[in-house]
Amino acid sequence: MKLALAFLIAASVLSAQVLYEQIKKGAGENWLTYGGDYASQRHSPLQQIHRGNIGSLVPKWTYHIDAARRLEATPLVHDGVMYVTNSNEVHALDARTGRRIWLYRDDNAGRQAVNRGVALLGDRVFFVTSDGYLVALHRKNGAVLWSKQYADFDKGYHTTLAPMALKDRVIAGVSGGDGGIRGYVAAFSAVTGEELWRFWTVPARGEPGSETW
Repeated sequence: MKLALAFLIAASVLSAQVLYEQIKKGAGENWLTYGGDYASQRHSPLQQIHRGNIGSLVPKWTYHIDAARRLEATPLVHDGVMYVTNSNEVHALDARTGRRIWLYRDDNAGRQAVNRGVALLGDRVFFVTSDGYLVALHRKNGAVLWSKQYADFDKGYHTTLAPMALKDRVIAGVSGGDGGIRGYVAAFSAVTGEELWRFWTVPARGEPGSETW
């Protein structure tokens, strides 16, 4: 009896996780990564909406994000919960009713800019603030698990992208190439936020190809 109960509890906890294998499989009843899958095809295989009934679609609910000037995020959905971002904030919503479950807002961020969404992995939600921080939140309540500064906006770096969760790590890059920054993509431990590697997309002075910049 105790063994069966332990198995049920473990199964319940496991089912609540966003697994890498689920993300790799691609979109279905859930939308687990920015582009729908790792190929970013943005295609849903669901067939409930089609040419024959699209004309009968009607709004079910509307959620207002205060002070939002420009929303560019792609919402992610897992187990009926929708995650959507504005500048320096994440909203977790009941996808069926629009009821807000939790809100995280970084009121100390040194910059305001558009944000394009989150990444999901395990029990965590990852997003970037406009002033160069990668933040991990608990998916159930929005509590901060860790926050890692990986870009300096005082040096011209912008951080607006949706991170990518891959196996046991989170990938994030920077923007600001039109301002002369030296771009890069970096990988971080999903558990601790430790930077695991960094790939520079613009060569340093003296490196091959630097003369073209």
